[in-house]
Amino acid sequence: MSNVESAEDFDNVNQLAAAADWRLIFDLNVLLRDRDNRWNSTNAKELLRYAVKKKYDKNMDLELGNGEQELVVIQFILYTAVFFLQAVVYAFGCQLAV
Repeated sequence: MSNVESAEDFDNVNQLAAAADWRLIFDLNVLLRDRDNRWNSTNAKELLRYAVKKKYDKNMDLELGNGEQELVVIQFILYTAVFFLQAVVYAFGCQLAV
């Protein structure tokens, strides 16, 4: 998985999205590429198989985008959301069920 470093990271992002009742968007264009910069679908297939196995596919959308700019926006939104949720959890003394 490209910017999701491990299955554990992918699980955490999906659990956060589910707890916040959000949908995740993954841009398949920025996953692994061949030496000649053509899209290598192997990584996308692996991601999708794992998502289906864990039942994350019900809350996940895929996008064929124009490049890495979309990923930067998505990362910024996720980091902002995590910060916001941590503040809410702290303010109300709650715990996220993971």
